[in-house]
Amino acid sequence: MNIVAKKTIRKKTKISKTKISKPKISKPKRRTFRKDKKKKKFTIKKSHRVSRGGDRKRRTKKDKAGGGNDDDQIQNEQLKKLNEIEAESINSVSFVPTDDEINYLYKVSTDALEYLVQKKRGPTLSKAYKLPGKIGLLPDSFDPDDTILSKGGRGQLTGHPHFITPLKINAEISVIKDPVMPLGGTSNGPNGVLTDCQSKYGKNRINLFQKDKETTKKLLDDYLRLRDKNINDIFGLFVGSLEKGKTDNYMRNDATKTQLEKNLHGDYDNVTKMMSLINDKLQKNKTLKLDDMGIGVVSYCQTWLSKGIDNTTGRQYMKNGEAHFSVMSPHFQTRFYVKDLKKLRKSINVEVDHIPSYINLIEHFTSIMQKDYKGSFIHLDRLQKHLNGADVAVTPEEKTEKDKEKITCICDCSINQ
Repeated sequence: MNIVAKKTIRKKTKISKTKISKPKISKPKRRTFRKDKKKKKFTIKKSHRVSRGGDRKRRTKKDKAGGGNDDDQIQNEQLKKLNEIEAESINSVSFVPTDDEINYLYKVSTDALEYLVQKKRGPTLSKAYKLPGKIGLLPDSFDPDDTILSKGGRGQLTGHPHFITPLKINAEISVIKDPVMPLGGTSNGPNGVLTDCQSKYGKNRINLFQKDKETTKKLLDDYLRLRDKNINDIFGLFVGSLEKGKTDNYMRNDATKTQLEKNLHGDYDNVTKMMSLINDKLQKNKTLKLDDMGIGVVSYCQTWLSKGIDNTTGRQYMKNGEAHFSVMSPHFQTRFYVKDLKKLRKSINVEVDHIPSYINLIEHFTSIMQKDYKGSFIHLDRLQKHLNGADVAVTPEEKTEKDKEKITCICDCSINQ
C-alpha cells in the first residue's frame, strides 16, 4: 500500500511538472516579439541614418548647383523691406529747410532772444512754457545753462532717476541717455546737449539756429564731427537704454506712462539682443566702427519750424513761429538704423527672428512718432550738406521722375544693397 501510494504520488508529481511546463509553449511568441522589437529598432535607426545622410547629400548637390535660393530670396526681401521702412521712418519725421526757411529761423531766433532777455515766458521759448520752471524745461532763471539737459550734460543730475553719468565729447558738448524707452516709446536714442550756452557758441544759446549761417554752422559742424568720433560710445548708451527698457518692465517712461504693447515684448527682446551683440563686438574690437557693422546714424533737432503732410487733406502744411522744442537749450536726438544688412550679417550671428522683429518694432515706432513728430525734426546730416552747397532734395516734389524710382536715402547717400 505504501509503495503504491508512493508511485501514485510520483505520477502525480510528474503530471504536475508537465502541467506547469505547458505555459513555456508561449516562449516562442516572446522570442518572436523580441525579434520584431529588435527589428523595429534597427529599422528606425537605419532609417534615421539614411535620412540624415540623404539630407546632407541633397543640400550639397543644391549648393553645388548654386542652391540656397530660398535663403537668398528671403534676405533680399528683408533688405528691401528694411530700406523702405527706415526711409519712411526717418523721412516722415524730418526734413531740410529751404534757404528762405533757414533765414526765417535766424530771424525767429533773434526774436526769441529778446523774450529771453525780457524774461517773458511764452511759446517762443518752449512749447512747455506753462510748466513750472523748476522742472528745467524753461527755467525761472531764463538761463539756458540751467535747463535739465544742460545740467545733465555737466553731470549735475547724477542723483536724478533718469540720468546717468554723461559722455563728455568736448568741454561744451556731452551726450546723455534719454530717459524714454528708445524705439518702443517716443525716443530716437541718446541726446547730444550743449553744456555751456554762454561762451564758445554764443551768449544765451537756446537752439542750433541762431543769428546767422556762420554761427549755426559752427555748432552743427562741431557736433556732427564729435558725434562721429565718439559713435561707438554713443551707441553703447543707446543699447543701455534698450536693456533698461526690459528691466523696467517695458515701461515707456514718457508722458503717457504706459507699457509697450505685450505683443511687441518678444520683438523688443530680439532687437535688444541684436543691438547688444553689435555693442559687445565693438567693445571687444576697438578698431571697428559702427559703420563696419552695417549700422548708420542720423541726428535731428527741433526749431520754430515744422512741416509735413496733413493726413486728411493730403496737403503740405507748415507750422512756424512757435517753439517745437520743450527744453530751452540746444540738444540733438540720435537715430540709429540698419544701413547695410549684408555687413550686419557678416559681423554678428543674426538669428532668424532678429530682422523680422526689428522690422515690426520700427514700423510700430514710426506709427507712434508720426502722431506727434511728423515733419517736426530738422535732419542735421542733410542740413550740413545743404549748407555746404550740396543738393539734398528728397521730397517727391523736389525729385525728378528718375529719382522717384530709387529708394529714398535716409542719409543723402546710396543705401547699400
